[in-house]
Amino acid sequence: STADLLSRYWSEVPHVPLSEAWRRTILALWAQEYKVGLEPALLPAGPESNLLVPGAHPLLWSGYLHIGDAAAP
Repeated sequence: STADLLSRYWSEVPHVPLSEAWRRTILALWAQEYKVGLEPALLPAGPESNLLVPGAHPLLWSGYLHIGDAAAP
C-alpha cells in the first residue's frame, strides 16, 4: 500500500496543488483492498494473512501527514 500511495501521489503532483494531490491519493487508496499478510503495519498475521483489508484501514495511511502547500518565497 505504501508503494501505491507514494506512486499515486507523485503522479498527481505535477497537475494539482500538493494538498489536492494528497486528497486524491488517499481517496484512491481507500477504494483498494490489500492482503493482510503483505502489509507490515498489519503484521503479525496468522491464518488471516490471505484476507483482504480495505484501504480505508487507518494503519495503511494514518502514518503520513501533509501540511499545507509549498510556495516559493
